[in-house]
Amino acid sequence: MKTKTIKNLSALLALLLTLSFVLSSCGIGGSRFVGEYTSVFVDAQNNDESISFSLSIKRDNTFVLKRFDSGEEKYVRSGSWKSYSALGKTELICIIEEGYQYRSDYPNAWHPYFALAILDDGTLMATTASTLDSGKAVTTFEYAEICQITMILFEKE
Repeated sequence: MKTKTIKNLSALLALLLTLSFVLSSCGIGGSRFVGEYTSVFVDAQNNDESISFSLSIKRDNTFVLKRFDSGEEKYVRSGSWKSYSALGKTELICIIEEGYQYRSDYPNAWHPYFALAILDDGTLMATTASTLDSGKAVTTFEYAEICQITMILFEKE
């Protein structure tokens, strides 16, 4: 009788571990990113270090990114996110679908996107895509006074 109970418990444990692995592989891990964030570091600042961002990651796989210069809202961009999980780590890719127009001649030439990862200390790191237009690099987060913004660190509010 004890052997049968041990086998049943082992089978149940194996089933729970398999279910846990399957759920984490299906993008459920992306829900860890859901929340409101404020930038704590922008890799290219104006002379008065006045650039900041806010980011809202929503459960319905959408996001809203806002940029502020000297406290004034400069732009709002929104879109959808998808998650990728491997080896217990999850990353998001956020594709901007609204609030961005790149060159009126070719408005759909480039859909800006950025990737999100959670660092070991819980900080959210956003790294951006870029494209080259006639010798000028264009990034998702645009530029400061001197150079392009390529990385932002966020903390959860």
